[in-house]
Amino acid sequence: SSPNKETQTGLVPKRLLLLFVEDDQVQPVLKVIQSNAITGEPGDGVIAISQLEQIVNIRSNGAPQQPK
Repeated sequence: SSPNKETQTGLVPKRLLLLFVEDDQVQPVLKVIQSNAITGEPGDGVIAISQLEQIVNIRSNGAPQQPK
């Protein structure tokens, strides 16, 4: 098989967008993402919303911090 041969896998390219926003900004950010990311085609993706419990800074060996 040739290294230049194209192969159809049926996979859709994906991106991961990770955002940390204040509680009062969740809905506005959600609306912006939805209105700009929709194509109507399979693979438009999903949005998962979760609470952030703590942040640990690895580089500075910092103690866990509570998010603001």
